[in-house]
Amino acid sequence: MKPFHSTSLQDYQLVSNNVNYLYQQFNQIQQFLCNRFPKSYSNLLAQPEMNGKELLWYTNLTGDVKPIDSFTSSVRRDLLVSYNAKRHEIDAICNQFELSDDSDQHIWAEILKQLFNPDHLLLFSNGIDLVFVWGIKTYKMADYSLPYDSYKFAISSINPNLLVNDPLHPDKQEEHIEETNDEDHESISNENIETANTETEVTETIVNEESENEQSMLVEEPPTEPGDNITQPPIDIQDKPIKSKNWFYRALDRFEIFASKYWWVLLILFILLLLLILNKCKDDDKKPTLSDIEVEEIYDEIMPEIPRQRIIPIDTSDFKEDDETGGIVVAGLLNLALVDKKDKFKRMAVELKNLFPSEEYKIVYFDDQTNRLQFNFPEEKESEVKNIIKTKLAEFNPLVWNESVFTGSKTCNDPFIKDTMKSWYLNAINASKAWDITMGDTSVRIAIIDDGFDLNHPEFKGKRILFPYNVTSDDKNVYGNTNIKHGTHVAGLALANADNNSGSSGIAPKCTFIPIQIGSGEEFFTMTDIVDGVLYALNHGADVINMSLGKYFGDELKSKSPGELDEIISTYGKDEERFWKELFSLAEKQNTLIVIAAGNENLPIGLDPMQRSDQVLKVVALNKNLKKANFSNYCKSCLSKNTFIAAPGVAIFSSVPGNSYESMDGTSMASPIVAGAVALMKSLKPNMKNKEILKILRETARSVPDRYSPPLMQIDKALQKIK
Repeated sequence: MKPFHSTSLQDYQLVSNNVNYLYQQFNQIQQFLCNRFPKSYSNLLAQPEMNGKELLWYTNLTGDVKPIDSFTSSVRRDLLVSYNAKRHEIDAICNQFELSDDSDQHIWAEILKQLFNPDHLLLFSNGIDLVFVWGIKTYKMADYSLPYDSYKFAISSINPNLLVNDPLHPDKQEEHIEETNDEDHESISNENIETANTETEVTETIVNEESENEQSMLVEEPPTEPGDNITQPPIDIQDKPIKSKNWFYRALDRFEIFASKYWWVLLILFILLLLLILNKCKDDDKKPTLSDIEVEEIYDEIMPEIPRQRIIPIDTSDFKEDDETGGIVVAGLLNLALVDKKDKFKRMAVELKNLFPSEEYKIVYFDDQTNRLQFNFPEEKESEVKNIIKTKLAEFNPLVWNESVFTGSKTCNDPFIKDTMKSWYLNAINASKAWDITMGDTSVRIAIIDDGFDLNHPEFKGKRILFPYNVTSDDKNVYGNTNIKHGTHVAGLALANADNNSGSSGIAPKCTFIPIQIGSGEEFFTMTDIVDGVLYALNHGADVINMSLGKYFGDELKSKSPGELDEIISTYGKDEERFWKELFSLAEKQNTLIVIAAGNENLPIGLDPMQRSDQVLKVVALNKNLKKANFSNYCKSCLSKNTFIAAPGVAIFSSVPGNSYESMDGTSMASPIVAGAVALMKSLKPNMKNKEILKILRETARSVPDRYSPPLMQIDKALQKIK
């Protein structure tokens, strides 16, 4: 036998018979066909062999065996005539079996109908004979069935009375032979041939009443191994009977047959049932449909007076560790957002409050730009509230997630370093060579979202500063002090003045600065602060946005295994992840590139759902040996994506409030170095697309000896490539 086809189990569903799949009963079925049907039926079934996630099919037909669709229309027509004639013969025999009092005959009828069902077959041929790939759901009825008049001339009359004899019951066979001799005048002979090995081969001859020619019915068995000759000693069917189905499986099979013929009836019944259920739900809830005017009126009553207005400062006593992601969140506070049905946001808000009418449940914040609101409730009710929202507001399909807590660089400041070491990071990325090409252009705007900024520092005096904004106070009062110095340090790395006889130079000293403050002295800030900062930057024309911040995680997360961490990334935080991707898609549409610090927990990038988008650039920190800093988060797929890059992040010298300078460690330092480089690229080629920038940064980067770090950015080579 030779293989001629394979079917993937991902593409086809297997047909079941009782508790087994039909293809697993090939030997019994093949033996039955050889014993009971003309010889032309013995080669119809291809022999299956399971190979991993696919079935290999074998046949002993000679010549090139291929799908019948590949033949000319006339040949294909002839093959379909032959197939439909055989199917008609099988149907007649199955009808006879179903009239029998023998339950096993009923089983064979069901098996044969499943076997020859056009929706369970793929037809192949060598141009003369047919061979079936069977036992898989193909839904080819429309392709393989012909009108009765087109194939009735090819139908042979097979004597159903003889076929009622079942090899499952050999003791009944002689009695039935006598009956057929007396009543039907049919000639049946059984010849026993004794071989040297004492094996018996049975040949039955059936004389057709309506035909003058005799049809030989030879006992032919399928090979036990693909590639063997088809003839071998017969299988003892009594040893391996096809199991009788209980009433449950028979009912399932009959339902499948009914459903395949009358699916449209079931569809109508299902729709009617669904409508009844929906009407019943409406009756049970006793919730009248509100008009648009009524929704507007209620919406104005239940929502805060001003959008994007928050309660500050953050109460750290409300912090708790998220059971799923390990991140720190604010207890008793949920975010709800609409992505696909934004026009339904007001109605969703009204129905949410209708579900929780008590004063303990409040909508405390909303943002009509991202269609997001925050819902406050008793902390101990979180599980119940989430479940009610997901079930009762399912028609809106809202994203639901906790309010995450973020922080800047958690690593402490290093001691002040010697002057000879202050510029090591600039040399590592070839900054001076890059400045020979460009030091930036005022038309390019870099937005820095951070805790605060000392705009009176010498590194920012005389610089073009646009649209300063304090998210927490909703005004332009941006400031920094000894407790708020992270943002001043970060901004200096990206934008500090050059040639001012003070400190060092930022990577893009001539670009424009948009300072966005999201802190007021506290160590932490929330996701809402960041979202508002991103929206403000986008609304004020930022070309690059730097976010040197990351999600705050509990200590328990660090004790989890790599497999458990991967499971968190792939399974949890999906609603929050989808919201971030929706927000970042707004930046992509504006061709604004967002640069994010990878984080300082020595954990996989992506535990923070904000980092899972391929529309933002994640930055890993390197030490002076150009290896991943021991605190830096890492990535396992860095080499396969352009959305990761590395930059220096240890002992980085920059500005701090009070006209001072300090050294700091962190991916918070590496990120603005990259943001400044992106600004230089946009200064040289303003209309360059984000994806092109990411590609060039990676193509010109320098590989580093760390498999968990992406390559090190080389600014001069990136600029030379686009010059």
